[in-house]
Amino acid sequence: MKRRIFTLASIALLFAFISCEKPEPEPEPEPVTLTFSGDIVIDLGSTDADVLEFVTASDKSEVTVSGIDYEKAGEQTATFKAGDVTETKTVKVKADAMAGRYYISVFTSDGQECTQGDGWGIVIAAGDAYNQIKIPSTIETGDKTIFPDITNLVVTFNGKDDPSIENYEGGLMFMTTPPSATWEFSEITYGKNTNGKYAINGFRMDGYTAGYQDFYYTVTFERR
Repeated sequence: MKRRIFTLASIALLFAFISCEKPEPEPEPEPVTLTFSGDIVIDLGSTDADVLEFVTASDKSEVTVSGIDYEKAGEQTATFKAGDVTETKTVKVKADAMAGRYYISVFTSDGQECTQGDGWGIVIAAGDAYNQIKIPSTIETGDKTIFPDITNLVVTFNGKDDPSIENYEGGLMFMTTPPSATWEFSEITYGKNTNGKYAINGFRMDGYTAGYQDFYYTVTFERR
């Protein structure tokens, strides 16, 4: 009788022990990660869909992107999001869509046009870097050189910041006094023209020479 009671007590204790065991915790889900397929380099006028071609989420969930102005060439910072995960990444918007054939016009500070008559055509080329274009000093026919002391002006596009051109020291075809100056460039504008093409529109160039009053010219471009 005692043995039976002992056996029943053991079984009861075993069940009590089993019932007190805590269930195993559910495994934590793997954190979502974003994978990028190399540098993100896109054209002017691209869309979110073009950028998202470069990224995938580890759980295959939808990825969104924000922070890019697709009308601005140069480096920008984009924010990618999938679920609760957020990551920033550099996006490079190319400037070469602005390369092509143009007419160039140069004006004095009082609005007088220096480039009167036909034939002031130039060919703007893509630059050595993705965010640059080259404005040639010599016009397309080869018979006039606007910036005689340099081969070309390089325009660098800086994303949402203003574009820039390095200072140029030298002459200008339309200027005899002084014969040369240090030129600084500002008010560089660009965008999509009425024909739907991206184009540089123009800039201002201020000249500084010791012993002379400061002066400036404006340059405009018309894409052909």
